[in-house]
Amino acid sequence: MTLKAFQRSDGRWALQGVTNDPSAPGLLGRKYFHVGPHWFGVDDSFTDAVSVRAYFDPVEYRAMFQVDPARFDFIGYTQCAQLSFCGMPVPPQVYGGRLADREPYVFSPVQHFLDFMGPSDSLAARVGLPLYPFNSRLFGLKNEDLFSDLVPNGALWSPAPHGDRQSLVASLAANVAPGLVTRDRLGEAVAGLPELARITPKGELTLEYPAYQIALEALSNVPLKGSTVPWLNGLKPAQVEAELIGELVVLTLPDPEELGDALVVHTDRGPAGEPVVVVRVLPAYDLTVLKTDTGNDLLWRIQGHADRTGMRLPYPPARRGWGTSGLHSPPFRPPAEHYPLQLRYWTATIGVSGGGSRVLSCFTWALLFQYEEIGGRFIASALDEPQMVDGFDWHAAVTGLHKAQHTSPGAVIDPTNFTAAALWRQPYTGGPKLQFPSDRQ
Repeated sequence: MTLKAFQRSDGRWALQGVTNDPSAPGLLGRKYFHVGPHWFGVDDSFTDAVSVRAYFDPVEYRAMFQVDPARFDFIGYTQCAQLSFCGMPVPPQVYGGRLADREPYVFSPVQHFLDFMGPSDSLAARVGLPLYPFNSRLFGLKNEDLFSDLVPNGALWSPAPHGDRQSLVASLAANVAPGLVTRDRLGEAVAGLPELARITPKGELTLEYPAYQIALEALSNVPLKGSTVPWLNGLKPAQVEAELIGELVVLTLPDPEELGDALVVHTDRGPAGEPVVVVRVLPAYDLTVLKTDTGNDLLWRIQGHADRTGMRLPYPPARRGWGTSGLHSPPFRPPAEHYPLQLRYWTATIGVSGGGSRVLSCFTWALLFQYEEIGGRFIASALDEPQMVDGFDWHAAVTGLHKAQHTSPGAVIDPTNFTAAALWRQPYTGGPKLQFPSDRQ
C-alpha cells in the first residue's frame, strides 16, 4: 500500500496507509518531511516536549535499495542523540535538566547516547536490543504486542502475520524533552500550593482523555464552588501555551504582558482509589523564577567542560562590573541570532533476523537552540531538516546498552520521557514555535 500524507481539520498532517484500516491514519504533526523511505513528522503543539514520529515504508525501501525487507524477521527503529555547543560535544550530565539521566548510555568519545528506557527498566523487561518500540514495555506490553499500529512508542514491522491491527510499516513515536526544568524542581514549586480543583471525570470526560484536557474542559464550562461563572470562561485553545514536564502538564494562561499564571495538572487517586485530576495554580512570578537563569547556569557548566577538555569557545568572556555581574551572570553571551546549542538525533531502521541485526537506513535531524539574554534561558527555536546519512554505528549502540546494563544496572531514566510520547495533544498555538527550514528561507 502506498503511503500518502494529508492535512487534518486541525491543521496537522497525518499519514494514510500505515494500517489496513483507512479510518486509522498515523499522526505526523504540524510539519512533515519525506526523506528516503522514511516519513518524519514534528508536532510542537507543546513548547516542551516536542513530539516526533517516523514511519518506514518497506515497499518504498525495496524499490529504492533493491533489498527485500521480507528477508528479516522484523524491522524496528532505533534512535541515538548527541548534544553539542559550537561543535563541541557536551555530555548529558554537563547539559543537565531532563537529559542528564542519559549519562549511562553514552557510548562514544563524541558523547553519542541512546534514546532508550533506563538500564534498570530494560533489564527488568529483558531487552537486549535498543529498538524504540521496546519502550512500550513500560506500559506492560509484551514483545508480541509490538506489531500493532496502536503501540504507544511505535510499531515493529514483520512480513509474517501478527494478528489484528498489524502495522504495515515500522514506526517510532518519541518525545524530545530538552528542558532544563526537571519534574523534581517543578514538583517542589507546586507541592505547597493549594488545589484549585479536584475533578472526578464523569460522562464523556473519562480518563481516556488526557488529564490536562479534562481540567480545561471542566474549568471552562463548570463554575467552581461559590461561583456562578466558570473560572476559565471564554478561554480559547489558541491562547494557551502547554509544556509537559515529567507527568505534570503546565498550561500558561493568556496575559497581555505575557506574564500569565500557569495551571499545573496531574492525576491522583481519590479516597476509594478512583482517578481524579488535580489542578493547582502556579503564579507567573514563581514560573518565571523556575526558568530564569537556567541557560546561564548551563553556560557555566559548558565553560567548565571546555576548560577541562582544552576546547576554545568562539565567544569572548562577558564584561564584568557593576550591573553586569551577579550570581547567575553568564561567562559569555552568545548573540541572539546564533544557534550555538544543538541536540542532534540519528534515527535508523534495523533489520533483525535469526542471524543477527543490521542497519537498513538512517536519517539525522536536530533541534537548534538560541540564547535569550533577558531571561538567561535557551529556547529550542528551529529544526534542522532531516537528511539521509550512512555509517550509523549500530554495534556501538548495542554495546552501549549492554555496558550500561552491566555497569549501571540500577540507573533510572524518567519513564515519562517515553510513556508521555503517547499523550494526545490538543493543537495549542500559544508560546514560541519551531522554525523549519522553509520558514528561514
